[in-house]
Amino acid sequence: MPGANWSLPTTADLRTAVLGFLNGKDFDAVSHFYSGDGTNMPTGALKFLRASNKWQEWNGAAWVDVILGLAGGGTGASTAAAARTSLGLTSLATQDPLAVNIKGIVEIKGGNLTFDTDGTRNIGADAIRPNQIWVKNALVIPVGSNKYAT
Repeated sequence: MPGANWSLPTTADLRTAVLGFLNGKDFDAVSHFYSGDGTNMPTGALKFLRASNKWQEWNGAAWVDVILGLAGGGTGASTAAAARTSLGLTSLATQDPLAVNIKGIVEIKGGNLTFDTDGTRNIGADAIRPNQIWVKNALVIPVGSNKYAT
């Protein structure tokens, strides 16, 4: 069923055709133009594109994307970078989890800080070492094979 002609019915149409015209417009309205674009659609009509999960609005000449605000379940943005900004995400959100670069004060709560077991990870580089490391309960330092100092 193609989209309806939104200019119909008119007073010149046969009475037997009126219900068909109205049913077509009803279907367009409740399905958000699922079966295709209508003709002569009113400005402000909304269409949902199921393949890309986005809304579009008819501006009288073309369909344009609708940007959903945060309150409506969207991000208020039209690009991924703007969406991250709108959601308050920093560069950490896009970093490779195997190569995270964190600058500034880092606080770890409710978990453990674990390094690779092959001994290839250090805290800081030769030129940049932390001045202080605060440990709440105990610091465990390996001093040999299966030997540790606390």
